[in-house]
Amino acid sequence: MRIIGWIATAILVAAGTACGGNDEAAELAAPMKVERAATPAANRAPAIRSVRLDPAAPINGDRVHANVSVEDQDGDPIELGFEWRISGRLVPGGEASIELKGVTKRDRIEVKVTASDGRLLSEPARAEARVRNRRPTLVGIAVRPQPEVLPGEELVATALANDPDGDPIAYRYRWRVNGELQIDTGDTFETDGLVKGDEIQAFVVASDGSADSDDLASVVVRVGNSHPEIVSVPDGNWTTEGFSYKIQARDPDGDGPLRYSLKVGPKGMRVDSVLGKVFWQPTPDQTGVHPIEIAVSDALGATSVQIFEITVKAEVEKSAAPVASARR
Repeated sequence: MRIIGWIATAILVAAGTACGGNDEAAELAAPMKVERAATPAANRAPAIRSVRLDPAAPINGDRVHANVSVEDQDGDPIELGFEWRISGRLVPGGEASIELKGVTKRDRIEVKVTASDGRLLSEPARAEARVRNRRPTLVGIAVRPQPEVLPGEELVATALANDPDGDPIAYRYRWRVNGELQIDTGDTFETDGLVKGDEIQAFVVASDGSADSDDLASVVVRVGNSHPEIVSVPDGNWTTEGFSYKIQARDPDGDGPLRYSLKVGPKGMRVDSVLGKVFWQPTPDQTGVHPIEIAVSDALGATSVQIFEITVKAEVEKSAAPVASARR
C-alpha cells in the first residue's frame, strides 16, 4: 500500500505540471542556457616595416641614425634593439645612432634592428650605407712672375690642394685674358701677342679622380711695359776718325722717344743719346780688348743693354768688333 500511494503522488505532480498550474515548476523544467567565456587572442610579434640610415652616404665624423618604422598589431609597447657593424667589425653600444670615427672611403656601415613587445621578438631588419668619397680642397694658387709679365714671357701657375681621403690629386688649369677664356690649358701660359695692360688670370680645379674641388682663381697678372730692343749689331766700322756704330732699336709698346747711353766703355768713347751714334778714336796706348755696354731706355724707364767687345791692335785699321749680345 505504501508503494502504491508514492506512485500516485508522483503522477499528480506530473499532471499538475502538464496543466500549467505550477509556474515555478514549469520554469524549473525549462531548458538551461550555458554561456562560455571568450578565449583570449594569441599575442602577435611586432613587425619592422623599414629601416633607413641617415645620412645615406656618411663621411668620417658624421653621426649616423637608424630611422625605423615598426608596428605592433596588439598595441603593445615596443622596444628596439640595434646592432652596428663597420666593415664587419661589431660596434658596441646598441643605440639608435653611432658616431663615425676613423672610417675611410668605401667602409660599409651596417645596422641590424629587432623589435620586442616584451614577449615576442620581430624578424630582424637590416640597412647599410657606404662611407662616401670626400672632395679635395684647394689651398691656393700662385702665378709667376707677378704682378707683371712682359710680352713673350711665360706664366707658370702652381696650385696646392688637400685630399681628406689621401687620394692622389690632379690639377686642371684654365686661363683668361681680359676676362675671355683661352684655348690654352696646362700650368703654363705663353704671352706672345699680348700687349701692355692686358690682364691674365689662372683658374684651377683639383680632382681625386672621383670628385672635383671648387675652382680657385689666381691674382690678376698684368702685361707690363716691354723692354726696348737693340736690333742692330756693331759691324766693326773703322774709319780714319776711329770706330763708329749707328744703334738701331725698337720698342714693342711704342713708348718713345728712346734714349741711348754708354754704361761701360773705354776712355774717349761717346754715344749720342738721341741719335744712338757711337764714336771712338782710340789712342795708341789703348790697344787690347775693351768691353762695351750700351743701354737703350724707353719713355717709361724700361731698359735693355747690348754687350760686345772691341779689340784694338797696333794697326787700328785691322781692328774689329765681335758679335754682340744683349741683356735686360
